[in-house]
Amino acid sequence: MEQVRSVNGQLLYCDTDSIFYVTRVGGSKVVEGDALGQMKREHPERRIIEFICGGPKNYGFRHVDGTTGGDERAELKIRSFPLSYSSSQLLNFDTMKQLILNQYNIDGEIDEMLPDNFLYSKENMIRLEFPQIGRTQLSDLYTIMTRKDYRACFEKGRIRPNMETLPFGHGNILSQNEEQINIAARRSLISDQLDHTQIAQGYSPQPQQTLQFDLLGNPGSSRWTEEDYLQRYG
Repeated sequence: MEQVRSVNGQLLYCDTDSIFYVTRVGGSKVVEGDALGQMKREHPERRIIEFICGGPKNYGFRHVDGTTGGDERAELKIRSFPLSYSSSQLLNFDTMKQLILNQYNIDGEIDEMLPDNFLYSKENMIRLEFPQIGRTQLSDLYTIMTRKDYRACFEKGRIRPNMETLPFGHGNILSQNEEQINIAARRSLISDQLDHTQIAQGYSPQPQQTLQFDLLGNPGSSRWTEEDYLQRYG
């Protein structure tokens, strides 16, 4: 993530060992290599033209040939979902993109929360049925039809109306910066007004007074004098 910021890129998605980011054409890129800890392109001769994400380990992208711009393909990466030919007829890049846009591309306040009956309605999911092989206690194999419902799920933070994500506990950075600038400006204005008032009224600072402690006057005093304390602890 720090390397993406260093090249003025915009991070789209990050996982344990992979990232998707956007940078200017011909601009600087993240350092790549075969050494341990360095990044390596999964499709070195391809160029990604569109990316969509529905949550952790739940994304898809379209890519073309990096030289000719043709041979367009689409790939999905969805955890625990089989991406076979039959399932791709229902769950593919286009249907996944439309589902995410319908669910999260909304207009409203930044802190607006979507109701559960909207997030988990039948209109915001894609149901897949596929055969799955199981094993009995006697190690006999069997095949059963399994059903899974796909939907976009993001629980790592808030999704703002412009489809930008913001971690829980963080405010709008732009608004915070503007507020800090306004506070600094008000403090500077108050300081200038105080200086002007002090000069106009001929203000002169008062000498600092030395505090005198009356040990005998404190409630519950042991009646020790200052000399007694100095002799004992001095």
